[in-house]
Amino acid sequence: MSHGRTIGNFVLVLLLSLAAAVPTIALAHGDSEITVRPSALGAGDDLTVLGEGFEGESEVTISLNTAAGSNQIGTVMTDEAGTFRFEGTVPSDLPAGNSEIRATSGEDSAVARITGNSEAPVVEDGALAVTSVEFSAEQEEDGHVVLTATLTDATGQPVADAPVHFAILTTLLDVTGEVTVAEATTGADGVAEAEYEPTFGGAMEAVARFEGVGFYEESEATATFEVTQFEPAYVSESSPLGIVRDWAPLAVGLVVLGIWSTFGFVIYQVFRVARAGGAP
Repeated sequence: MSHGRTIGNFVLVLLLSLAAAVPTIALAHGDSEITVRPSALGAGDDLTVLGEGFEGESEVTISLNTAAGSNQIGTVMTDEAGTFRFEGTVPSDLPAGNSEIRATSGEDSAVARITGNSEAPVVEDGALAVTSVEFSAEQEEDGHVVLTATLTDATGQPVADAPVHFAILTTLLDVTGEVTVAEATTGADGVAEAEYEPTFGGAMEAVARFEGVGFYEESEATATFEVTQFEPAYVSESSPLGIVRDWAPLAVGLVVLGIWSTFGFVIYQVFRVARAGGAP
């Protein structure tokens, strides 16, 4: 009986050990699947990604999605069966908290969640990092408008490599809408800058919008500015009809004068003939 209990305890310990060593596995919406080893990764660590269920002999892009955005780690080709093995290195700027390893090839995609080991604040699983935008718009002396947006996270740190869309708010027939005028990507300082050439003047309102990337949530801000110089979108050109319109009064006057002159001459001739016929 003691011998059987010892065997049972050994099997239990073995199963627990195997469970602890299981790597991260994720299934895509289809049949594509990837396995990431190890499941806990730190900046600069070596990792291995195993994939299956992808299209045969196709290129697969391996990327790391974190709260700081998405970084491509590398690419790999699948074999005829649609499987691959990729070995790479985690970027040195890996933040703490949950991150994703994504494998993408055409319509095939699979994601595996991993855990970072750095000292930055952890973003809870399923949560998004809060961002904020500071936005300003100002017309320069040469007429163009400079649009400047600064994107930061909840700790005040700049968010780099983030796409920002700039739009002008317009109203037509009591309906207000947006017209996108520029797009830019934030630099290492979190600043995105673009220029806008206005086509009408007056008080305007613009919006700078970050639609979210990686684990960052979307945010936006508005700014008002005054346009005093602008180039109209459409400029009417002079036409032959315009020339006719300009000269029409003079032409009509000449025609009327000619008619009255002819009428006067006829009257004069009739008067002369009548006078000559009645002479003694």
